[in-house]
Amino acid sequence: QLELSYNKIGDEGAKAIAESLKTNSSITQLELSGNFIGNEGAKAIAEFLKTNSSITQLELGGNNINEEGAIAIAKSLKINSSITQLNLSKSWIR
Repeated sequence: QLELSYNKIGDEGAKAIAESLKTNSSITQLELSGNFIGNEGAKAIAEFLKTNSSITQLELGGNNINEEGAIAIAKSLKINSSITQLNLSKSWIR
């Protein structure tokens, strides 16, 4: 489990985390709630989800992700079948 909630990571931090997790096979839970992650960070997360099959739980609640970022994540889930729990609550999806 990687727990990084409420650390003001933002898009750049999300991009760095996503890049490092592309080939990581030991982390199964990723907690990034309340980190000011926006659409660019969500898109980076969506990209790593296309190649990472070990993450089963992804927490992104309380970020600044709107429809654009949510769509990118949804599209990645067409490829990634390992995600069993996804939380985008309290994001700015409209």
